[in-house]
Amino acid sequence: MDTPAFLDHLRKLPFYHDQIVHREYIPPREARHQQLEKPLQPALQTALEASHLFPLYSHQAAAHVANVVRRLWRIYARYGSSHA
Repeated sequence: MDTPAFLDHLRKLPFYHDQIVHREYIPPREARHQQLEKPLQPALQTALEASHLFPLYSHQAAAHVANVVRRLWRIYARYGSSHA
């Protein structure tokens, strides 16, 4: 069963009444990959490559960068700039 048919099926079920209010088709597009400025730990990158999950998609690379910044901010917030 394809996705539109499945959604139509759900919409007809009594307990799903009015729970699906919008359906939109978004056409596929080419995947966008992004290199990281700082490489991943070697073991992690090897595992991702072995699972065909590397290189990272652009949204994954952006999330990785955001997590690194968040960690650095926590370190700064804890220790402040007194070590500078």
